[in-house]
Amino acid sequence: ISERGTSWIGPVVFGTAVQMTGSSRVAILPIIAFFIIGMIILYFTDVRAAIQDAGNEVPAVV
Repeated sequence: ISERGTSWIGPVVFGTAVQMTGSSRVAILPIIAFFIIGMIILYFTDVRAAIQDAGNEVPAVV
């Protein structure tokens, strides 16, 4: 799930949070949570396996 399929989620969540709280400072918290969740997912991603699965040669340094 990426690009156009999910590009609307951030603005919708931000806008909804602004409408609910009346503050853009509070509304940024869900966006920060999205970044943290993304970093956690990337941390557990096996890059070498992904490169091999894509049919590419794994470089010496990844």
